[in-house]
Amino acid sequence: DEFNTGLALQIARSSDETLILNRESPSAFINWLQKSTDGEFGMSGRYTEMEVRDAGLEATGLSLVTSSRVSRNISAKWSKAFNQRSTLSANGSYEKVSYTGDTFIDYNTTTGVITFAYALNEKSTPFIKISYADYEPVAGGYYSYLSSADAGLHWQSSDNLQGTLQAGRSINNDGE
Repeated sequence: DEFNTGLALQIARSSDETLILNRESPSAFINWLQKSTDGEFGMSGRYTEMEVRDAGLEATGLSLVTSSRVSRNISAKWSKAFNQRSTLSANGSYEKVSYTGDTFIDYNTTTGVITFAYALNEKSTPFIKISYADYEPVAGGYYSYLSSADAGLHWQSSDNLQGTLQAGRSINNDGE
């Protein structure tokens, strides 16, 4: 079992607060991973808070709007090797993002991926992957999603050179 956690506080001070505001941005994470001889299972959580600024032009000149962005994320991953060559893996996450003020839109996102891979040899591994992602504004608005199915090949020529080639079909909520 692996377990790690962390806390951070980024402190920024500016000599010109009309350009960059003073800020304190906390973040925290917790990760857990359990490995076995034929796979692994893990979960993680993350909290991040930061200041965001949007600039726009008004009749009186440049207008700067500042708010706080808070992100809460939970994710999980799982993999299982059926033999020395074939592996099935899945991962997913849920994120909730909220802002202070009325400038930005609060939203939630959900993602998930399932992948089956079969190693031909030590250097070449073809795979198929099915994925899903969505974006949902909290207070109404335009909901969107993207589903895709891909086939590909991951290769590794050396420790320093590797690549992935993949192609597939995607469908979003517009049917494209």
